[in-house]
Amino acid sequence: MFKAKAGDNFRPPSQEIRSLDSGRLLIRDEYYEYFSNNSLLTFEELFSHPGHAVAKCAITERNTVRLDLDSGSGSKQGFFVKRHLSDAHASVSEWRAMWRFLELGIPGPDPAAFGSNGRHSLVVSKGVQYDMKLSEWARVNLSSHMANTRQGKGLKSAIVGSIAEIVGRMHTAGMCHQDLYLCHFLMQKGEGRPHLTLIDLQRVNMFDDLPVRWRIKDLAQLYFSASDYITARDIDLFWRRYISISPVKFPRFLLWSMIFLKSWRIKRHTARHNL
Repeated sequence: MFKAKAGDNFRPPSQEIRSLDSGRLLIRDEYYEYFSNNSLLTFEELFSHPGHAVAKCAITERNTVRLDLDSGSGSKQGFFVKRHLSDAHASVSEWRAMWRFLELGIPGPDPAAFGSNGRHSLVVSKGVQYDMKLSEWARVNLSSHMANTRQGKGLKSAIVGSIAEIVGRMHTAGMCHQDLYLCHFLMQKGEGRPHLTLIDLQRVNMFDDLPVRWRIKDLAQLYFSASDYITARDIDLFWRRYISISPVKFPRFLLWSMIFLKSWRIKRHTARHNL
């Protein structure tokens, strides 16, 4: 069921997963009671559930709904079910990526279930607690007077450092996100540094050693989505933290020239297609 891409031998830990419905549905032991108590123990039952809220329906081939499930012992938990309607294997990459993030301690969606019937597929993650998307926070706070206050600058630096740490650890592990925009970082406020979670892992590629072109693509997407809010100081802060975790063999000026060029191409493509 799990097909590794070139350079990757990672598999989710089978000892923590229950195989149901003749192998068409896999449920993580930790969350089994939530699905069992709600009669969601076959692929069709879970795939056809209308959900308690529509979370995302941007394209016809894929949609995401929220389920609020009772364990039967009084506890309730929210889950997100991402359903692929035209690809039986589209959920595999995200399922494996979530487990890899969990193994490495990189903040991402917590894997709960995976299923495929040979025509369609689904992947389920535990709901992430957050206050807002990082793109929304940046638009509200970094476009206002707060960005120039001492508190605002300190908070921004903390967030830049957190992003660099997440991306650096992901790249060091041989993974590239391929959709690395601010909107895919969820932010939960708290005392001190906010907690960030990187979501939407369906396009993650895994390698033994991450090729530089995938590193450039991720960093260009990140720069494109953050360019309206960052300064040269922010870039330097990000870079110093990033390379301390994920060293780069290329000279900095050469790598950043390629990142800026790729970012410009993303901007041109976005404008041309009104994305």
